[in-house]
Order: sequence, then structure tokens, then C-alpha cells
Amino acid sequence: MTDRLEQTLEKMDFALPAGLVDRAISAAAVSPLPSRSAGPGWKRPRNFLIGFAVASILLIAANALAAYFAPRYGQALADTPVLGAVAGPVLHFSGLDASAVTPLNEAVTSSGHMVKLIGAYADSERTVVFLEVDAQPHGVPNKQQSCCIAEATLTDQFGHAYQQTYSVDALAPNFSPLVQPASQLGARLTLHISNLLPTGPGFTETSGAWELHLTLIQQAGIVLPIPPPVTANGVTYAFTSLHLSRLQIKVNYTLSGPLVEQQREVAYAPGAQSSPPDPNSFFDQYTRPRLVNAAGVEAFLSNWGMTLPKQGPAVGELTAVLPGPGTYVLTLGDLPGAPAVQIEVPDLTR
Repeated sequence: MTDRLEQTLEKMDFALPAGLVDRAISAAAVSPLPSRSAGPGWKRPRNFLIGFAVASILLIAANALAAYFAPRYGQALADTPVLGAVAGPVLHFSGLDASAVTPLNEAVTSSGHMVKLIGAYADSERTVVFLEVDAQPHGVPNKQQSCCIAEATLTDQFGHAYQQTYSVDALAPNFSPLVQPASQLGARLTLHISNLLPTGPGFTETSGAWELHLTLIQQAGIVLPIPPPVTANGVTYAFTSLHLSRLQIKVNYTLSGPLVEQQREVAYAPGAQSSPPDPNSFFDQYTRPRLVNAAGVEAFLSNWGMTLPKQGPAVGELTAVLPGPGTYVLTLGDLPGAPAVQIEVPDLTR
């Protein structure tokens, strides 16, 4: 039984809590307490010694398993060496800073290309990994300089797969937030890249099998207060959520009113065809966002849009990277008198 258990443990990849083995060995070496009876000294039966040894091994095994499935318990991140690095300007495009990102340093080669994992971040809003390809430094997102987009899947130690989502930085794939139990216990993640898709000239689409491993503890995202509904230019805007992930903000809202119904009739009329929005479209006039701080600095919009279902209000959303904390004014649409709401962004570094 002992040999089989040791062989099983050797095949597992986990980190023991600091000092656990030393404590177990010290505990095993302690002399037994003297008997309370006045008779001859107590002797440990042989089967007790065997039982104690097996119990000690099982205790270590149990702690090892706990460390594997619950990295918070195993103090995994505290012992991770700081090897990789992501430059500050690169992090800015993801709304992050160096203090928030876990440095990593793992590389694997497949189909003639080396992919290196250099950092990662997770909170209750998203999970982000930072990559380098063929030893080229991860630079500021630029289609002419960036080689490719990594088409990947992300799976935790409990088998849950996380959906890849849009990212303005091709080599910083974003995934949906961690879920329980990994979100509470800590996540041992496997990033499996199946394709490298070119973003510009000089790179050819390549299929392969790049598998990288990382451990992350999920940080807390911030839910901001929701502004009250506002009606402007015949449309009522009702905000449904404002979520902050470090300096990335995501805003969700709905649009309703007679003008929205008119757009629905046009969009779902028999024979209607979709076309790219023009500067005079409802899309631009009523939903194009601007998010500006008190100093007049505009936030970088990484994603925004509107969905018009067959029934119910239209749904709008935007994602922006903020230049810093403070007071912002969000304006929706290009028309005079467009709705404007105030958003307070806290300083998360304090």
C-alpha cells in the first residue's frame, strides 16, 4: 500500500505547505506520553507502529492533495519565483499594472514556434494571460508588429473550461472569470493553444499543441453603483451593471422608447438586410460612447456595441480602459442633448 501511494504521489504535480514535512517528521519522533497506571511502562504494539506510519503517510498525502486542488492552502503563489515580466505600457492596454500581475516563466515549442507564458491575472470579472512568441518581447498591441492571435482553451484542476473572450491585445488572451471551487480555493490552470492566427504580414497560420500551466488566486472585482435611468432625445437609457476590473470598466445598459420600436420594425421587416452603420445611423447617434475624466482625458474604448432583439429593450454595452481613478462622465450618442451620467472610479491601490 505504501509503495503504491508513494508512486501515485510522485506522479502528481503539487506544492506542499511550507514546513509540513518537517512538522510531520518531528511529530513522529516525539516520545509517547507516560502511562497513568502504576504498572510496567507501556510498549507500543507492532501493529500500532505500522498504523501510525501509514497514518503519517496518509496525512501527508491528504495535505498534498489539498495543496493540489486548493493552491491557497498550499501557499503556491508565495513560493513562486519571480521570473517573467510584462512591461507597463503593455499592461495599460489591459487596464492592469505590474503589482496586479503574477509573473510567470514557462515555455513550450510546437510546430516550430515557441510560446512563452510570462504573466497572468484573474479577478471576478475576467482571467488574462500574457504570452510571447518566438522569444519576441510582448510589445504594445500593433497589428504590424504582433505576430498572431492565440486560439486557446483554459481549464482548471476541476475540469471546468473557460470561454475565450475578446481582447484588444492579441497576445493577452482574455477568458471568462474563474468559477467555484477554483475561484475560492485557487486555480491550477492549463492553457492549451491549438492555433496561432496571423494578425499581419510575415506570419503564417500554424496549428500545434502548446500546453502551458499556471497557478492563480482570483482577486476581487468591483461592482460600482448604478446611475439612475435617464431619457434623452426620445430614448430611455437604464443602466444594469457597472463592473470594474482594476482600470478596465464594463458598462451594460438598455435602450427603450418609440425610436427603438421604429428601429426594430426596420431591422426585422421582410427582406431587410444588415449593413455597416453610417455616421447618421441610430447606432452612432444614440449609442456611440465617450468616457472622459475631470481632466478631459478620454478613456480608451476597447469594445462597444448594441443588440436589438425581436422583443424587449435594445441592449448596449461598452468596455473601456481608464487612465486612472477619479470622476468620469459617460456620454452615449453623438446628438446634441445626448445623455450624460457621472461615474466615480475608486483608487484600488490604496
